[in-house]
Amino acid sequence: MLNSRTIAILRELIAVDTPITSEYLANVIQVTSRTIRNDIKELETFISKYGASIKSIRGAGYKLKIDDDKVFRKFLLEEFQSEKLKPSMLPNTPEERVHYLMKRLVLTENFLKLEDLADELFISKSTVQNDLKDVKKILQTYDLSFEVKPNYGLKVKGEEVKLRFCMSEYVFNRIQTEYDLHSSQKPLIPIDEMKMIRGIILEQIKENEITLSDIGLNNLIIHIAIACKRIIDGNYVILNNEELKDVTNQKEYGVANKIVREIENRMKVDFLETEIAYVAIHLLGTRMIRHLNNKDGDLRNYIDKDIYRLTMEILDSIETELTLGPIDEQELIVAIGLHLKPAISRYDKRDIQQVNTRNNGAIASIPDDSAVEVNCMITKDGPKPIAVGDMPVAVRGLVQQIKSFERISAEAAVTGDYKTALLAMTINPLVPSDRIAKQILDEMLEAHKEYLPQIFIKQKSEV
Repeated sequence: MLNSRTIAILRELIAVDTPITSEYLANVIQVTSRTIRNDIKELETFISKYGASIKSIRGAGYKLKIDDDKVFRKFLLEEFQSEKLKPSMLPNTPEERVHYLMKRLVLTENFLKLEDLADELFISKSTVQNDLKDVKKILQTYDLSFEVKPNYGLKVKGEEVKLRFCMSEYVFNRIQTEYDLHSSQKPLIPIDEMKMIRGIILEQIKENEITLSDIGLNNLIIHIAIACKRIIDGNYVILNNEELKDVTNQKEYGVANKIVREIENRMKVDFLETEIAYVAIHLLGTRMIRHLNNKDGDLRNYIDKDIYRLTMEILDSIETELTLGPIDEQELIVAIGLHLKPAISRYDKRDIQQVNTRNNGAIASIPDDSAVEVNCMITKDGPKPIAVGDMPVAVRGLVQQIKSFERISAEAAVTGDYKTALLAMTINPLVPSDRIAKQILDEMLEAHKEYLPQIFIKQKSEV
């Protein structure tokens, strides 16, 4: 009988067509490479009775070889059914079940029946239906929906590009590192291929002098990995002719083309032109910057003229409103220009980004007008927060206390009322007593009195 480690190893081997190293398996299962090698021997002995074997390829790793597909499939079915009788590994809370259902639905091409999902989770069909209401709300924020077919069940439907955003943001969480993405039980693509994609991108952005942040690089790696997996499954991004023309006319499209062609050669995956444009969109936030430190250089030679004009208008408005004096800092101008480029490219294309915005129901038990940092769909009408449901009971009270502190602090700043400021300080969970709260506030007001309204100082003396 297989144990939890050998089952995990078998899952990894089944998931890919390429060899997997013992180091990779050790990282995924959190054991040593030596333990993995011993488990491989045990697994090889076991599955040899069911029409399969594990081949050790020098310098590459281990690969599953299926000699009798019918016998092996029967073995998998029996193993899967026996594993479903073990509820200890299954989600228990509504939040955990919704997350499970999101993964289950987004990562499958097939219809799923409610009865089967209920059996998997050891819950009633009505409970699944209630959980699917929350799943539906989450999918709607990505412009995705359910396709329901009588006697077959349901599956997720929507535009491919939006499905990929959902996968990267909700299922795989694109702010993870590419290593973290692989550390899950179901790797997107083998870690060696992920490293290969990273190397190709780094080579091209260096050669073409493209500025790309660590987060931007990581996002691009994950999006390309998702694209490869989805293309293999026969799913492609669709852009209209106008959108395609806008992207292909950009210099970044040429760089994206080089990246994609190299990946095609190494991974044997065929990218359509729209897929190249999809990669180029993630490079549009950069521009080939040469001689940035050359004080004699004209930035207009390195930034699109429309972006440069808009950047200068923004800085002029800031100077007018805040009277900061003329702003002529090359690095600042370039930074704003680089941020404007992807913002304009993603304008109303319903990109998913993590931003500070009004809560508006995204997190239950927090007022709608509170400021939160959550994933939002960016539209022409502003960011639309993605509903994440309620917080765990263990942290809910603490977060509400912090939000109360923030709201009362803002009220004190607007009104200049000392008593309100003192109330805010006493609410802060890091302040142990009223006496220390008053001491901290008085010292803060004294240290920053030239930047704070005089009414603070006046009312302080009245308390």
